[in-house]
Amino acid sequence: MESNEDDQASTDLASTIGNTSIKEKRDSDDDDEPEMALKLVVIWDIGGQSLSTNMLANYLYGAHAVLFVYDVVSSTTFENLAEWIERVKSITKNYEKQPIFALIGNKTDMEHRRTVRIDKHNKLAQNSTMNAFYVSAKTGDSVDLCFRQIAGLIMGVNLSKTDLESDISIVKAPVTVCEVEEPPRKQLSEAAQPASVGESLPIPPDPKKLNDSSRHSSVCSVQ
Repeated sequence: MESNEDDQASTDLASTIGNTSIKEKRDSDDDDEPEMALKLVVIWDIGGQSLSTNMLANYLYGAHAVLFVYDVVSSTTFENLAEWIERVKSITKNYEKQPIFALIGNKTDMEHRRTVRIDKHNKLAQNSTMNAFYVSAKTGDSVDLCFRQIAGLIMGVNLSKTDLESDISIVKAPVTVCEVEEPPRKQLSEAAQPASVGESLPIPPDPKKLNDSSRHSSVCSVQ
């Protein structure tokens, strides 16, 4: 999975292999000489080849950094890293200068399908002395930031907060406004409505009538 210059993701799932060079063109001070192309970064992508291949040592020779990339949705790709890390470190252990190792979890755009927990990611990075990163090759989220930080580690440059924030991409998302319908009000039927206010309220007894009735009443006592 790769992104082109227009930040559009390619859906071609074929295994990638080869190298990519990042160059910067600089104008020459001499008018008689053409502009120069300064090669800044060369990235080798070995496409998950077999560990038994003899070409692995050739790819690693002179490397300043080694990036172990796995799929956060596939636990198998994460479990296979242990053998790769052991193999790579066995080849580079006698190098005069050890390369920087980085653990990169890809497909963060599919967080809802994650199978590799974050604590496992951090634990592997800590135990293997690696820098930990998360990216999304599909959306481009944190890809530039990841490579900038790794380049800074190689050059021994401490990046400022402004440098780090400049590579944070803003993901645009559509906003949907939903109208909330009011629940229907309960209406009394015409048959249940009282004909008048007087019918709906209890009528208190008249105190005068109570006094008159008690006046004509008699009490019979039987002994």
